[in-house]
Amino acid sequence: MTSWRVRALRWTADLEDDLGGGDAMRVFVPSIMGVGILASLGILVVDGLRALRPRRSDARRRALARRRALPLVTPLAAAIGLPPPALPPMRRRMRSRGFYAAVFVISVAMSLYVAVGSTENYLRDGGYLEGVVWMQLLATSASLFFLGIGVVALVLAVRYPAGPRWARTVVDHSPLGVPEG
Repeated sequence: MTSWRVRALRWTADLEDDLGGGDAMRVFVPSIMGVGILASLGILVVDGLRALRPRRSDARRRALARRRALPLVTPLAAAIGLPPPALPPMRRRMRSRGFYAAVFVISVAMSLYVAVGSTENYLRDGGYLEGVVWMQLLATSASLFFLGIGVVALVLAVRYPAGPRWARTVVDHSPLGVPEG
């Protein structure tokens, strides 16, 4: 009678033979993990975009919840010794046109630097990123992020002081704006 370890090793060897050798499992498992990581990143990006541009119904619901919670929270804050909460959240004002022009130049330069450098190291024989697809994906994503920041900054610089609504939303929810007051 053979032990369970020997049977498990034989089963694993048979499975590797069925899949085309041991290399197939070494590629299959990381690829499934990569798909999971990409799905998680996709979910995070969608949630981030929803947070930047809330729906009208969400804004109404939040405003109603604030109005209903304010009478409950104010006495609690006073009892603890904290200042009472302010009802409307602080809006952010735009920075100077020169700031947005500088952010545009720096963001686009960083985007190009990352994109060109990572692609060249991915495609070059002997490059440290040769064949590392997930790292190339990460570098390309970072490059696109910086390009997006640069595009928003360019639009804000060109249409200063009143940028379009979508760009004002970015200003209100990011360090591209300065809190008023």
